[in-house]
Amino acid sequence: MRNMLTQRPQTRTVTNHAMKLHIFCFFSVLSISIFAQDWSDEELFRANTAAHCPYLTELEKEALLYVNLARMYPQKYALVELSEITDPEVLNAMNSAQSCEPLSISHDAINALRQTAKEYMTTSHVNKDNLKQLSWAYFFGPADAKSVINQRFAKSSFFRECVFDPRYKSAAVTATFSDSNYNSHCYFTAFSRALGYTYSTSETPIKQSIAISSQWAQEEIYNANTAAQCPYLTEQEKQVILYINLARMYPKKFAQVEVDYTDNDYVTSLINTLYSATPVEPVTVSNKMIIAARCWAKEMGENGLKGHNRISCKKIHDAECCDYGYDSGRDIVMRLLIDDGVQSLGHRKILLRADYHAAGVAINTHIDHKYCAVIDFSVEQGDTYR
Repeated sequence: MRNMLTQRPQTRTVTNHAMKLHIFCFFSVLSISIFAQDWSDEELFRANTAAHCPYLTELEKEALLYVNLARMYPQKYALVELSEITDPEVLNAMNSAQSCEPLSISHDAINALRQTAKEYMTTSHVNKDNLKQLSWAYFFGPADAKSVINQRFAKSSFFRECVFDPRYKSAAVTATFSDSNYNSHCYFTAFSRALGYTYSTSETPIKQSIAISSQWAQEEIYNANTAAQCPYLTEQEKQVILYINLARMYPKKFAQVEVDYTDNDYVTSLINTLYSATPVEPVTVSNKMIIAARCWAKEMGENGLKGHNRISCKKIHDAECCDYGYDSGRDIVMRLLIDDGVQSLGHRKILLRADYHAAGVAINTHIDHKYCAVIDFSVEQGDTYR
């Protein structure tokens, strides 16, 4: 395999100064082997969202690079990287795949995979509890990212489906040496629908832009996005309101579009609930509820608390949901809707209850759980910020 650094074509020119800087950063940090004459500098740069990620090894970064090249340029990838594969099923899948935006890097998925791989190396057991809300797989292979990823394309329809599914926004890979398995590496891959971070130009991460599935019509998004222009909420807090309302207003479609795995009894229960639910009006924004949620999120985060027992914050809400560990609006809503481990399904019922008309959201840092989120609801009418 030719080395990208030594085989770089001399005839290509890049006139844009910013692109020159990006390409320099890209080549200066990543010593990987790739067919540089087949992939342009711009294609490599766009696909290399993990280039400077300090939490991944060079092998793991390279694996994600190949995944993104296939995701963004599926037909070209089949011609360039899978030229020796003749399986009609694989070729048809590559030929029919639609180009998608590159996957960013999921910090939560990295942590989950690291813990899972560590446990697997000692117990030979995959702890699925670490991998909730992720689509994941593991396999063994050499320390050669290209051959490992291409082998996955050739042998796993599940892997291909994940790579080409536009609903996935971020991903992670871990590669752990395993001397018990013919001196190979154990690879864990995970795909997430939560927004991630890009490390294309430096170790300072850039938060991925907010995205929503293309399966939602613009009118549906507009109707549900009652906090779109609210000046008192962050973008992720607005997303909490948006996803709550999509579930309230279009419950059956929400199950079809947003609930993408069923290996959990609580997830199956949620699907059944949404399929049988009657659509209800969206919640609007309550400034009072925002203030109440902010107070408790700050107090809870600074003191390492959980639950609903406030210290100095006044209770003025009619219902409240709290979540821990996530700062993505969609992830927060999905976790509360699934309500894993909560027999009463209290959070799910609150989010879908028709007589709650307004809400306030606050996402804050938490000294024990990294993040905490508070959603306070009111039976009173609120304001719409479209």
